[in-house]
Amino acid sequence: MWFLDGKRYLRSMNKVSVPLLDSETIGFLRVPMALGVIFIHLGIRASGADVAWFDMEGKDVFRLVVCVVTNELSALAVPTFFVVAGYLFFVGCDLARGGLLSFCGVKIRKRFRSLVVPYLVFNLLSMAGLLTAALMNGRSLGEAFASTFGGGRWLHCFWDAHTTGHSVNLIGISKATAYPINVPLWFVRDLIVLVLMSPMLVFAMKFLRRGWLWLVAVCVATGVWIPLPGFGVTSCMFFSMGAWVALNKGSLVNEARRHAAVVISLAVVLLLIDILVDGTPVDGYVHLLFLVVGVVAVICGASIYVERRLWPVGLVDRVGRRLVGQMSFFVFAIHAAVIPFWGMRPVEWVKSSVWSQSESGGVALVEYICCGLLTFVVSVALFVVLRRLCRPMIDFVTGR
Repeated sequence: MWFLDGKRYLRSMNKVSVPLLDSETIGFLRVPMALGVIFIHLGIRASGADVAWFDMEGKDVFRLVVCVVTNELSALAVPTFFVVAGYLFFVGCDLARGGLLSFCGVKIRKRFRSLVVPYLVFNLLSMAGLLTAALMNGRSLGEAFASTFGGGRWLHCFWDAHTTGHSVNLIGISKATAYPINVPLWFVRDLIVLVLMSPMLVFAMKFLRRGWLWLVAVCVATGVWIPLPGFGVTSCMFFSMGAWVALNKGSLVNEARRHAAVVISLAVVLLLIDILVDGTPVDGYVHLLFLVVGVVAVICGASIYVERRLWPVGLVDRVGRRLVGQMSFFVFAIHAAVIPFWGMRPVEWVKSSVWSQSESGGVALVEYICCGLLTFVVSVALFVVLRRLCRPMIDFVTGR
């Protein structure tokens, strides 16, 4: 049977490598994507509806920049992560050949170290940070543990410790919007679920072809999906987009650049429309369309930038894409983690030190940019120091 003869093809599948320009583009995107996640978690928000378009002052310029950077451009980071993850997971797999189950099994085993280990470690780090913060506030160990993790809450720390609301889909089923104790790691949580579902996804794409992508897109629009935290329908859609390219032996960059001028132009138009309709009933649909087109435009634009060898592409090459990837993941995971014996998250510490909520638009804009950049610098500094002190530990916690 075609789905059981994995040994025949598995070795040849694993020999297929990522095209060089794809690899360079993905490596180059890791830092800006991590920086985008930091800007989201600053908690500084603005809406396009708050901008006085025909009578702009300093504060309106600040709101517009925050809206563009946090609400729009930074929102592309995680969907791009999912597209890249889907592509890299299925590179070397061929829908026309056999051994699909064996291929997925090998990939799932490899992803245990690169996904599950860091996910557990950085969530445990935040749990230890909360516990030590309670101890530093004068509580006994028993009191600290009971108040922080009692009643079974310690288990929820790994999956759905924070609930920020509920959404109701088209057929009236409610789903909680929930995050693990280290909030940014919801991406890794959803990715672990998708990796475990990969055999089902590959069968769906083999038999439904492009119909699977359209089906998931309809599910995203209607919200009809598995109503449990970790089973994100939007996550599945972007992961499937990247997987579809790999399963059809395509290049992520070549597919993104197929209609480069049209895609980039459309992304800019949708960006403007998304800002203008912010807060209206159609905002969610426009934003989703912007994310889909925007992810393609980001990959397309980044590949052109990399191909021209502009700064800092050469710096990334000298440092090494593997090390840059490791550093970017560490920044992504540590910036919102509660640091033991410090009791604060790096992003919170920087914001409390820099952000003054000034009424001056210029001052607020400078502080906003500095908050994001300084959080990135602090996180990178932690990575550099810890890597010099104990490189094997950093390799372990980042899944290397």
